[in-house]
Amino acid sequence: MRDTLQAQAAHATPQTLPLPPATGLRAAICRSPLLFFQANNSRSYSIFMQQLVYSMDDFNLQFANHPKLEQLKQFILGHGTYAELKKGEQFSTQDKVNRRGAYIENGMFRYTRADERGNIHIVGYTFSGEFTGSLCTLIQPDRPSLVTIEAVRDTRIYHIPYSKLEEFFAANAETMRLKCTLVEQSYLLMYHRLMDIYCKTPAELYLDLLDRCPDIQAYITLKEIASFLGVTPETISRIRRKLEKQPLF
Repeated sequence: MRDTLQAQAAHATPQTLPLPPATGLRAAICRSPLLFFQANNSRSYSIFMQQLVYSMDDFNLQFANHPKLEQLKQFILGHGTYAELKKGEQFSTQDKVNRRGAYIENGMFRYTRADERGNIHIVGYTFSGEFTGSLCTLIQPDRPSLVTIEAVRDTRIYHIPYSKLEEFFAANAETMRLKCTLVEQSYLLMYHRLMDIYCKTPAELYLDLLDRCPDIQAYITLKEIASFLGVTPETISRIRRKLEKQPLF
């Protein structure tokens, strides 16, 4: 088994991955002046959790076709287990250990976090062609999931135990460096997303989401979008009306 893994990993030469540039719709609206605000505890926690999950989303979006991630994808497709999850079915549950990651062949997942008061916060999404799972659990296998991951619509995945991924990463020094690169870049992008929260307007954040998944509004409600962006539903409605009155193109 180890020899097979070494052969599959033989050409895995990690590279330093750049931060994703601002392109497409996200660059269409001019930035507003920088606003810093004093957040209450609930919002601060929600923002922190959003960075932890959404940073991995940005990583997947920017580098899903990177040759080294293609190798990881093919490993999961070849050694993982195919499954179909119905809308609302959970892949992972908050505060429970889930020692699996997955590649999304087709579909969409929602990440949620319940706070101490029982309020549910939408903290992230992953889409077709991306990876899903808990980065924290990959690093610390016995650590419970920080979030609940559930299918927004019927979703097809290939899931694999983190123990098998660890065997893949441990096959040689190159694949071990690949794991390190994935983790390092994820946390760099988490910081990048944190800057977006403080430096971008709600409209820009809304357009970022549409950039990633133009048809997302067909699957989730206005209220859910507002929860994810940390604003009120009324704010999202105003943004939509403004965009309708001032076409971008």
